[in-house]
Amino acid sequence: MERIKSAVFLPLLVFLIHCATTDIRAIRNQEIPDIKLRRILVVASFKDIGIRQDTEGSFSVSLKSYLRKLKIYGRAGYDRYKPIDVVFLRSIDILPPFNAYSENETEEKLREKEIDGILVVALEDYWTTQTYVPRSSETTGEFKIYGGSLQYESYTKESGGYYISKPRVKFEIRLYDVASGEILWMATSVTKGNAFANYDNLIESLSMKILEELVKEDILTKQKE
Repeated sequence: MERIKSAVFLPLLVFLIHCATTDIRAIRNQEIPDIKLRRILVVASFKDIGIRQDTEGSFSVSLKSYLRKLKIYGRAGYDRYKPIDVVFLRSIDILPPFNAYSENETEEKLREKEIDGILVVALEDYWTTQTYVPRSSETTGEFKIYGGSLQYESYTKESGGYYISKPRVKFEIRLYDVASGEILWMATSVTKGNAFANYDNLIESLSMKILEELVKEDILTKQKE
C-alpha cells in the first residue's frame, strides 16, 4: 500500500514544483575577443521597484547556485561549471532612482565600484498560454461486511474541465564593456514557466542561463588557482 501511495504522490509532487526553462540565442562581438570581466553592473529598467530588485539581484543568486554546483560536481562537472571570480551588482543600489545622473556622475560611480561590465536586461514581451485539462472521472470501490452480508461501496472522483495558464517572457540582453563602450555580447531569450511558476522562477531560470552562456563564451574572469 505504501508503494502505491508513493507511486501516486511523487509524480504529483514533481508536477506541483515551480519550474521554468529558458531558450536563448546569443552572439559574441568577435572584434574584442580577449575581454575578461569581473565586476558587472546589472541594469533592469522596471518601474516596479520590487521587480527591478528581484531581476537585478537574481544574478548574484544564480552565481551562488553555480559555484555550489561546481563544488558538488568537482572535476566531473568542470567542463560546464568552471571556477569563475565574478561579482554582480544591482544598479538600483549603485545608481538609485532618486536622481538623474549626468554622464560624468555615472562614470565616477562606475570607477568607484571598479565596474568593468554593464549587463542590461530589457523586457520585450510577456504573455501566457492556456492548456485545457479534459474532464475525467475515476471510480474506485471496496467490499465491506454489514450485518453478516457483503456489500460493495464505490466512490467516483472527478477532475479536470478547466484551463491552466503558463507564463512566457521574452528579454533582450546586452553586455557592455565599460572600457571601450562597445557591446561585448548580446542575446534574446524566451523563458517558459509551468502553471505554478511565478516571476521569481522565470528570472532565476533566465539569469542562470545567461551566466552559463557567459562562461561558455569565456567572458568572465576565472578564479586564480
